[in-house]
Amino acid sequence: MPGSIYTEEVVAIRGLGLQLTTTKGFKWPLPLPIAQPSWTYPLSAVTTFVPLSSIGDVIINEGVYGWGVIYYLAIVTWASGQGSVQGAKSEPKLVVAFPELLPRLKDLRDVWQGVRATLFDELGQDIATDGLDHACDGWT
Repeated sequence: MPGSIYTEEVVAIRGLGLQLTTTKGFKWPLPLPIAQPSWTYPLSAVTTFVPLSSIGDVIINEGVYGWGVIYYLAIVTWASGQGSVQGAKSEPKLVVAFPELLPRLKDLRDVWQGVRATLFDELGQDIATDGLDHACDGWT
């Protein structure tokens, strides 16, 4: 849809889990060369909640898109499958945060650290980010 915008949010709730929200809508009036007020009209919102009990890890992953590499924030989830032995976990699944926005690596790193600090109490701990520091050097 021309003029559509995406607002994507990740809310980490200590002791409960993650809430992922994607809102789609449009701005009115549409962008014109003259300055005028604009309003944002949300059309739809999709919210997903991932409970802390099913979160295995929060990672920054990389994927190939066209001829380039993109980085994305992913939540590794473990859901108990039907018919499985009680307490056994099924195959891990990835839930992608910011699937439309695809923020830069430096921004993903800030969100990743904040989410891990909130969910896993890593605020005062030294998180291993040497590989991310090196990968972020060329990105602004």
